[in-house]
Amino acid sequence: MTFHDHLKSETWPIHQRVDGIIMRQLKSQDFSFLNAFSLWYNYLQDKGFQTDIDFGAIRPDFSLQKAIVTLPKVEDKVITSYENHQDISDENQFLGVYYVIRGSAHGSRYVLPTLEHDSPARPYFEYMAALPDEGWKHFVDFINALHEDSHNTVISSAKDAFETLDSFLKSQIIKIES
Repeated sequence: MTFHDHLKSETWPIHQRVDGIIMRQLKSQDFSFLNAFSLWYNYLQDKGFQTDIDFGAIRPDFSLQKAIVTLPKVEDKVITSYENHQDISDENQFLGVYYVIRGSAHGSRYVLPTLEHDSPARPYFEYMAALPDEGWKHFVDFINALHEDSHNTVISSAKDAFETLDSFLKSQIIKIES
């Protein structure tokens, strides 16, 4: 089993919960989840998350700033757990967050064809779906080559990223079925 496979397995439950919330909102044409993405990306930016970190010969192809531009502007709501989430002070924590963000490009390719042409969600999903597979493959190769000492931090950070996004989703969506 590769580290990527292990990471995917460890984050699967929270990943499924977040995806389920987003898919229910899409089916009901409720795009308030976009507010959560906007809050989360701005939060990450405030915490110093930079996507210009170099993975050796690989440069990330995702731009936090470009993604933010595709999302609606929202007023910050009071989020009680806002300051308690997502430490991204080292490279392994960054890798966990990047795994969650960049991995969502795959799901965006399935969502995009289901959206109406004038959907407010279209610009975001178009941006994410257009990210090249090559960048993802390079990232997976990079994390698979990580020393085993880094694995727990990357996994923990990826779980924290999903939990933080889940928290922002729940803060923006009035009714979420458990």
